[in-house]
Amino acid sequence: MRTKLLFLILALICLTAVSYSEEKQNTEITGQLTFATKGSGNWQDNTIWETFPYDAVGEPGTGTPVPVGTTANTNYPGNSRNVLIRSGHTVALNGNNSDCYHLKIEAGGKLWSGEASGSRRLQVAVGTGSSPYNVPITSTIINDGILGDATDPLYIEFSGRASDITLTGSGITKLQRIRINGSLSANVPSFSLTINQDVELTQSGSYALSAYNPRVTDDVTITINSGKTVKISNSGSFFYNNLINSGTGFGTYTYNINGTLDQSATNTANSSISPSGGTVNVNVSGVLKTGAIFNSSPSGTGIANLVIKPGGVVDASLANTMTFNNSYFVTEGTGVLKRNVPNDGTEVLFPIGTDSYSPVILSNTGSEGSNFSVGVKNTFDYVVADVNKVVNKQWNIAAETPLVSNLKIGLGWNGSVQAAGFNPALPNISLIRYNGTAWEETAAAINGTDPYSAQASGFTTFGYFGVENGTLVLPLKLLAFKASSGNGLNKPVRLSWTTVNEINTKGFDIERSTNGKNFNLVDYVSSKNRPDVQSYVYNDTDPLPGISYYRLKQIDKDGKYEYSEIISVDNKTALSFSLYPNPVASILTIQYPVVNTNTQITVYSSDGKKLLHKALDLGKYETAIDISELESGIYLLELNDNTERAIAKFFKK
Repeated sequence: MRTKLLFLILALICLTAVSYSEEKQNTEITGQLTFATKGSGNWQDNTIWETFPYDAVGEPGTGTPVPVGTTANTNYPGNSRNVLIRSGHTVALNGNNSDCYHLKIEAGGKLWSGEASGSRRLQVAVGTGSSPYNVPITSTIINDGILGDATDPLYIEFSGRASDITLTGSGITKLQRIRINGSLSANVPSFSLTINQDVELTQSGSYALSAYNPRVTDDVTITINSGKTVKISNSGSFFYNNLINSGTGFGTYTYNINGTLDQSATNTANSSISPSGGTVNVNVSGVLKTGAIFNSSPSGTGIANLVIKPGGVVDASLANTMTFNNSYFVTEGTGVLKRNVPNDGTEVLFPIGTDSYSPVILSNTGSEGSNFSVGVKNTFDYVVADVNKVVNKQWNIAAETPLVSNLKIGLGWNGSVQAAGFNPALPNISLIRYNGTAWEETAAAINGTDPYSAQASGFTTFGYFGVENGTLVLPLKLLAFKASSGNGLNKPVRLSWTTVNEINTKGFDIERSTNGKNFNLVDYVSSKNRPDVQSYVYNDTDPLPGISYYRLKQIDKDGKYEYSEIISVDNKTALSFSLYPNPVASILTIQYPVVNTNTQITVYSSDGKKLLHKALDLGKYETAIDISELESGIYLLELNDNTERAIAKFFKK
């Protein structure tokens, strides 16, 4: 009989289209005593309240409402008391923390702190622990009016005796924070909060929707119902309490986001899911919007389970920093992670997976940036060419703005998810994309030795993707080949080149020519034989004078080869020379970088008289002259090619 009466009373709470006198009877909330407002004022002003009596077993009595102060109930509402704020009435806590058991605010009613700053607590689900309020306590906040305000410091806290709380109603709820006492009573095995109303949380610089004073025995679940939004509106706030300011450690905390948890305003690095011990479960069936920073880096023995359920979206399109340690977003079914990929070639990581980590990296060189939604699962929606030669993962990549992106796509996996016949060492690795009728191949380069990743470029349309041993082999690609002159006597010519997709490549012959037609081998450089971008540098320490030509002969392990483009370099120098020995007794040797037509050397006395003269042979770098007949003294030697001249002194012994 008691149970039937309880359901009847809860049904009567929802009936508001009645007269004022009827409403006083029909909006009673189950409990020992209900305090209902007679007018506006402060919570602790007993003149604004009247009470509804209850019988000895805690069910509603049949008597008329009694004004507070005319019976033994001379106080304002508190421990084990229900509160009803009627339409047209505004109640302020006005500097005092307060308690109640259940709370209902009618349409047109308002409860707030009435203060300009600080923090003001209303603790709900507070009971004595004696019959009929034995723990665990199940309680309800029904707000059809206004609870809090955008600049009001009111926050809601649930007592350690609470077990099952529902926040519901058609009103407006704007609170500083909602928090759960982590110090649950010994006979309260778990706590559950269901939010069935849009809520804005304005907390600054700390957590807004979490347990405080945590303990290792905590088992807390917070559920945001479908169609409802909890918005964290302060840039310095975050939802989960990752700070043990007090307490004995962390337990288990589960967030079921079936509606929307919007923390897009957040830009603090404290926005983290990183317990030093304990477990945090975030299950997204609706939408989780991150801010500029999303941090999920469990430390110590902490565990962060981040699951995007079918139809769920983690919208990280505003995130420019995402930090993970051993955690990642597990996507189930059609669940996706959304991020922005700008068109500047920046690599953007999508840290996703299923039972194993299967990340995606996108870089965009298209005409515009776009948001991309990415998910992964362990099965293919459409039959592949050979089920034994694939990675058992299907990635889904969707562009928010189509036809503006040109993507390089990288897909990652662990060796344990490869089909029996898939061989990552073979050169025929392909990314496959389902085009609506069939899987089409794009030759890919592979990195890593477990975990692996495969990359391919040039994608302008998207959809379902996979990795297979296909029929295509990506050839080695020479990205750049350059030469620069040393510009000086005996200074080397510097050759540099960059490659990608080195698969079964042996090495490179470096060849040189004076005319660009007839080439000779200079040296050989072994290939690094890696599929990612590789860079090489070689110094030709004995370069040819003047203009010379270089090319690379790219040699495969099977003996096949291909030539690069021919590049040229002008190894010209300013006219200069050296001579030795100095001082000299008889034979003076002169070294010079290059000899053009009509180049000659002349020896002058210190007073300018020409003493010796010799024409130099074309192509020579060194010559010697006999000065044994000259008298002891200082002389000048001139090198002249009819366009420039250089002079040096030497001393004849």
